[in-house]
Amino acid sequence: MRGIKAVNLLNLAICLSNGSMTLRQIWEKYGVERRSAQRMLEALETIFGDRLVHEKAEDNKTRLWRLTSLGDLARLAHITKDEALALQNAVKAAKGRLPAGDLASLDTLSAKLKAALDHGTRRKYETDLAALMEAEGIAYRPGPRLQLREDVLPTIRDAILSNHRLKIVYAKEGAAKGKARVVEPYGILYGQKPFMVAAMAGEKDHLLWRVDRISQIKKLDEPFTAAPFSLKDFSSRCFGIFVEEPFDVEWEFSKEVADSAEKYTFHPDQIMRKLRSGALRVSFHAGGALEMYWHLVQWAGCVKVLKPVDFKERVIRHVNGKFFQL
Repeated sequence: MRGIKAVNLLNLAICLSNGSMTLRQIWEKYGVERRSAQRMLEALETIFGDRLVHEKAEDNKTRLWRLTSLGDLARLAHITKDEALALQNAVKAAKGRLPAGDLASLDTLSAKLKAALDHGTRRKYETDLAALMEAEGIAYRPGPRLQLREDVLPTIRDAILSNHRLKIVYAKEGAAKGKARVVEPYGILYGQKPFMVAAMAGEKDHLLWRVDRISQIKKLDEPFTAAPFSLKDFSSRCFGIFVEEPFDVEWEFSKEVADSAEKYTFHPDQIMRKLRSGALRVSFHAGGALEMYWHLVQWAGCVKVLKPVDFKERVIRHVNGKFFQL
């Protein structure tokens, strides 16, 4: 809630720099009570002093409030790469979960924040931000989120931007202690569990490293030559964030749920086709049988896995022989 209040206050400052607003317009725009709208104006007065002015509207009764300068706002809106990236990632994660109007508003807010920066700072950030956006992706699954050490993601991002190796202490599943490893980071995938995409130093294969299992991290003074890499291509081989050799996938949703299933994007490269029976066929090429299974359980009784034919066997390898019939 505090973050929402801060964003609303900054947004109000931008709005009042571009035009006038009445007290009623403020409380209606931000969905707050009259007294809360007054407190927002009081907070702006504390920050901007006599730059916050008011005048009477045409009815000679209502006050119109506005800010007379953007100079102070530019200093107030000084943002870091991590803050800008966090906002962009929030927008990506919210797609399909917020109304289109809200998503557009978040994009506009991001643009306004960057516009408030001076030209030199903005140019410096835009280059790094573009590189980080290319190196980070969202693989969203509902459920709880892991709490991470505060220094891990910033250190990974810094190493990605500078093409420097990382020394990490990493514990595999079930291991009592972590082992020191030197890796070359290429990207980050966010999901229920965030993963770093990195290769072992001097090797070519890109592996996924659970960020919450990194107990120590340090950027080394060892630059590496990054091989051509596309996080989009890498993640398209997976269903969610599970990486295994891709295989042909084909699901058939029954007539009763076909319309509902048709609204989903199960994979970026999926092909959908409606059958004469009213059923829906979905096909794509990716790895990640276990996560496919977790997702399909919610459609139990209404979906058939046509490909791969050994789907059950693939899942059982991970779930100790237990398999909930779809």
